[in-house]
Amino acid sequence: MKLLLLSSDRSLLASKTEIRNSTVERLNEYAAELGIELSVIVHSKGSGFENCSWDSVTAFPTNESNPILSYMKMRDIGLKLLSGGGYLEIIAQDPFAYGEVGLSLKGKTGLPLLVNVFSSFFDDPYWVSESIANRIFNETGKKVVRAADGVRVECETERKKMTELGVSPAKIFISPVVVDLEKFVVVDGSQIRGKYLHGSFDRIALYIGRLSREKDVVTLLRAAAETWKKDQGILFLVVGTGPEEGNLKQLAEELHLQNVVFAGKIPYSEVPSYHAAADVFVLPSVYEGVPLVLVEAHAAGKPVVCTDLRDAPDVMLDGKSGFIVPQKDYGKMAERIIEVVRSGRGEAMGAEGRKYVMKLYDKRDCLKKFADAVRKTAGRG
Repeated sequence: MKLLLLSSDRSLLASKTEIRNSTVERLNEYAAELGIELSVIVHSKGSGFENCSWDSVTAFPTNESNPILSYMKMRDIGLKLLSGGGYLEIIAQDPFAYGEVGLSLKGKTGLPLLVNVFSSFFDDPYWVSESIANRIFNETGKKVVRAADGVRVECETERKKMTELGVSPAKIFISPVVVDLEKFVVVDGSQIRGKYLHGSFDRIALYIGRLSREKDVVTLLRAAAETWKKDQGILFLVVGTGPEEGNLKQLAEELHLQNVVFAGKIPYSEVPSYHAAADVFVLPSVYEGVPLVLVEAHAAGKPVVCTDLRDAPDVMLDGKSGFIVPQKDYGKMAERIIEVVRSGRGEAMGAEGRKYVMKLYDKRDCLKKFADAVRKTAGRG
């Protein structure tokens, strides 16, 4: 038997000669748990890609740049694959465009549909206000989750949100993604610290992520300015690139920031070392999916300071493994960062966080929950 997945993860289209990535490994683990094969149709955002097989996973690119044409191609490829028989169900990466395609395929084939909801986007005021498309998806996505045979969420907060949207509790499955946290546990960050800690700096407040509007790195920079007034030993290390990079660097100049370094993009393989080097991880976003970057920071034994994202309380312990602060409140963010790194509680808070996420994201448990969600959804079709 097979599962049909609808995805945007272009890493699945990598050449066989390239190093296998975490997505491929995760999908093969899912396949092995179920004793099944996975066919993944990928919105490739471009052309020239070929089908690519990795053990039990085969990826099929849409080879379309235009999103609308790509989703139409995704539906056509799906119909062709499903017409050959042998498929158990359809899994959509999200309840928006992919959910719409999945619902169309469900209607034409009668196969059950499992929809992943790995975000807190529904009714989020920042996300909804960003574009007309988001406002439309906010409504069409609700129709998709209500019509699906199963809805897979990562945490209790999103389970409650799905029930508020009218999804039957029997159709909702809490099933966190499989994350390899062991790579964050025993890592040496001394080279990173040696590279960046000079002069008066003896502590690192780390941010890793896209430099985009929803990440609100503007608030992080303003928190750095506030921190400098009280503590000139904390370096803010900003890792990542994105559309707001130029604006953020300009703001850093305007604020005359002496305690911020833009490190640029790094390979994912180096992320554990950066976490190991940090004294605190900071997430200033106005909206996120379930913030796995907090999970990774905790797995590295680091305390966190993050904004009051809807799903943050599901992956951290406010006051015990870090602190949650109001969105855009750079004063409170600075205060908590200083408290974490100077109070002497940082190491204990990081240890508490590691204990919490290692249990929450136990691989064996996560694989069983995924298999349970697939089997119960298949039984509803």
